[in-house]
Amino acid sequence: MTNITKIALTAAAVATIAGIASADVVSMKFLGTGAGQNVKWKLNGGSETGTFAGQLRHDITSGTGIGADFVGEHLTFCTDIYQYVSGSYKTFDIVALDAAPNSAPMGLGRAQALYDIFSVYTDSAMIAGINNEFAAAFQVAVWEIVTDYNAGTGPSSINVDAGNFKLTKVNGSSSRSSAFNGYLSDIFGTIGTNASANLVALSSGSAQDQLYYIPAPGPLALAGASMFMMARRRRA
Repeated sequence: MTNITKIALTAAAVATIAGIASADVVSMKFLGTGAGQNVKWKLNGGSETGTFAGQLRHDITSGTGIGADFVGEHLTFCTDIYQYVSGSYKTFDIVALDAAPNSAPMGLGRAQALYDIFSVYTDSAMIAGINNEFAAAFQVAVWEIVTDYNAGTGPSSINVDAGNFKLTKVNGSSSRSSAFNGYLSDIFGTIGTNASANLVALSSGSAQDQLYYIPAPGPLALAGASMFMMARRRRA
């Protein structure tokens, strides 16, 4: 175990958002970064690219449907490594995880892996002032899951040193610290628990899709949670 404590969510907090209407949207812009580190990676055999990995700060000024409850400043993690954040307000659709990212929907298997890691690590990942290495490792884990995870193969399909997504450097070094590797191992170790988390995606065709965790389920989420989970099981 690393020094980031694994915290299981309460039954109320893990009610996955339900009843999302097709018109549920938010107006959101990027404010800056939170905890994290700069990393470099290669995607699909391309050239090495550098970016920040960690918490992203976004401001939501308005929303419709369930999005009306999202107004305020929030920490997010991105699902779409192909696009960039936007410093101007853009409209984002609120969608279930399997429909994100907009450029290449991840599907149910990868969405479930994200539910698994968030169900255990939400209280570690979604607060300000966390360890920079952990925040970077959590974002890298999200990218690896969205890009390379194969539900049929299981956890053995996870490897940040191989596959379509390859992590090449963290903070300028090709040799990752033992702490960073430990965080990755612990995060990936939660995959396969088939957990739930109160998690949705904010999706745009012109800006980077984001993972948004709802700290406490609203009335709509609770009212439709059982129906949504039944629908997920039927589709799986």
